[in-house]
Amino acid sequence: MEFQERQFLRLGKRPMAFVAVACLASLMLASAGSAQAKRMLGTRGPDKIVGTTKADAIRSLGGSDRIRGRGGRDRLFGGRGADRVNAVDGRRDRAVRGGPGKDVCRIDLIDRSRMKDCESVKIHRPGRPPGGPGGPGVGVNTCASAPEEARAAQEEAPPTFSDPFYVVTITINASVDGVNGDDLPISIEEVCDIPAGLEHEAAQLIGGDGVALIGAATQVFDAGGQQLTGAAATTALAGADTVSLKAQLVRPAGWRQDEDGQPVPTFTTSRGDITD
Repeated sequence: MEFQERQFLRLGKRPMAFVAVACLASLMLASAGSAQAKRMLGTRGPDKIVGTTKADAIRSLGGSDRIRGRGGRDRLFGGRGADRVNAVDGRRDRAVRGGPGKDVCRIDLIDRSRMKDCESVKIHRPGRPPGGPGGPGVGVNTCASAPEEARAAQEEAPPTFSDPFYVVTITINASVDGVNGDDLPISIEEVCDIPAGLEHEAAQLIGGDGVALIGAATQVFDAGGQQLTGAAATTALAGADTVSLKAQLVRPAGWRQDEDGQPVPTFTTSRGDITD
């Protein structure tokens, strides 16, 4: 049995807390090769719990928690409080439960039969233009999907990209949790508007973390399509749960680092639409 410590990180104005969590048991996935999954337990306060690309079991306790499964056939359980459970990963999960309280669950279409106790449900449909009619992404909307080998490789080595990929503007649909200065940490759920031939490179981003750079030239719009500026834009982004970004990938020399000191894909952002 493996024991490890995981860090739950609060971003932006949220408090930062580091919670040691023991791996309570080892689960085995039946596939071409068995993979070890993790069990993670939250605290009685507000937590942000992010799983791995394998089949995790995540359970929160008290507080308004944020749970993200990332990949694999997960079991995700919210506890007491107004939780946000994100099961979007393109795969059928084993269980998605909101628990007591007014919970928001983001799921894939194939997760509907596995979902329960979610007062607000947002169903993710791959390839659907974000923002609705007239919103960003209208027109040619080729979206990348991450094959199983790409999902597994995400934890083994950083993604690599060709020169053409750095000059194209793509649409990134992502979860967010706070703002850190001009940096908007994101959890990438979907990458769209991909030119032909670059889909495989874009697939490396899906399910991973990144940072969107929000500068003075970045246009920010709320969920109703109203443009925001200055402090209003910063405040709205800090409180957002999901965004759709028009962005270009920065070359690795300019990538930001995550809380573990590892470089993560970083993007200049020309437009950010708050979708939730």
